Amino acid sequence: MGLKDDFYAAVDAVHSNISFETTTASQISTFETSIRFLGGLLSAYDLSGDRRLLSKARDVGDMLYKAFDTPERMPIPKWDFHAAAEGAVQSSPGALLLAEMGSYSLDFTRLSLLTKDPKYYEVAARITDILYETQLKTKIPGLWPTHVGLTVQSLDAGGDYSFGAEADSAFEYMAKMIALLGDQLPQYREMYSRSIEAAAQRLFYRPLTPDNEDILISGTARNLATGPQTETTAQHLSCFAGGMLALGGRLTGNESHVNMGSKLTHGCIWLYKSGPRGLLPEACTLTACPDAASCDWDRNIDVWYDALRYRYGSSRSVEDIIADNRLPSGWVYIQGSYYILRPEAIESVFVLYRVTGDRSLMDQAWEMWTAINDASITELANSAIDDINVPPGQLLKLSDSMESFWLSETLKYFYLLYSEPELVSLDEWVFNTEAHPFRRMVA
Repeated sequence: MGLKDDFYAAVDAVHSNISFETTTASQISTFETSIRFLGGLLSAYDLSGDRRLLSKARDVGDMLYKAFDTPERMPIPKWDFHAAAEGAVQSSPGALLLAEMGSYSLDFTRLSLLTKDPKYYEVAARITDILYETQLKTKIPGLWPTHVGLTVQSLDAGGDYSFGAEADSAFEYMAKMIALLGDQLPQYREMYSRSIEAAAQRLFYRPLTPDNEDILISGTARNLATGPQTETTAQHLSCFAGGMLALGGRLTGNESHVNMGSKLTHGCIWLYKSGPRGLLPEACTLTACPDAASCDWDRNIDVWYDALRYRYGSSRSVEDIIADNRLPSGWVYIQGSYYILRPEAIESVFVLYRVTGDRSLMDQAWEMWTAINDASITELANSAIDDINVPPGQLLKLSDSMESFWLSETLKYFYLLYSEPELVSLDEWVFNTEAHPFRRMVA
């Protein structure tokens, strides 16, 4: 952005004032520290070449490395830094969230490449090997559950499978490791392809919409006694999947993935357009088309009505249910009506635009931006919103909170969407899950 004076003032402050030898926190989130602190420092080094940043990144990597000193060689998700400094033995809990287990590969690998020290890559690769070995042995082969055990034998512990909360970045990093390493390790291509094949069957569904849009949404698969069942949920967090398929499809030469990625991205654009105040809430439930060949709104509107009666009971008319709950057409339930300025939808729009060059995406993103800014702007910054599904004319309640990913991710992707494609070109860079760009290994 040309703000080099500000950048180097920040580098000076980090170099002089920030130490990773102590903390006032009682516990450290190992996963969050990796993707935010380590990823941010590595990216700042890749962008600037200032070796003070690489030195700090290595400090973070060495600190995090100690959180893997457990019998299973799995990370401690909430790590007691002070107990570790005193030499106390700590162990991993009996289970982890999939994202807590599988989201180290990109950041740790980049640190090993830059420092020429393989130890960081090795701890992440051990986890990748376990995921690879178990991928086709889970209750939904190709996908791992949101909650996982620590060994090959116990990994398939949970019963929910999704690209959403608590799982997202583990799947995302399969495609991004292809980009980072220039497809030199076939393992990541195979794992990515397996997961998309399973997701296309078990997670993705076409929602019933008034204009019969040919779009897809990524839902949740729940393993029941009768077998896996797709729940027609929609999470803002899952909206990264469109960009993942667009990027992964281009990297693997699979245009069907690019096309699916486009449908998933436009599905999230539709959720914004149809959502309360032009925003996509944290989580909602929709109506799926009865099947791919039967998705006409007028012929299938009773499918929506039946879903409403099933959810709310039949004591009221469907018209009253829709009005009382302020439901957009095709929506069944808004289980998370808050809005916290998340980046996943605009991330996919940005990636899809860079992959396809479809300029109409810029206009659709501008509608998203206008709705977001109008709803969240304050005198100081942009605020999260407690509830976007309030009655018409009622003011939205701002929560006086702005997550760091608003600056690190959401605004960055909006900015890059309208920049020249040579700025942080996807031919040369790959973004970690917090939107920190790393240099790819390309010829």
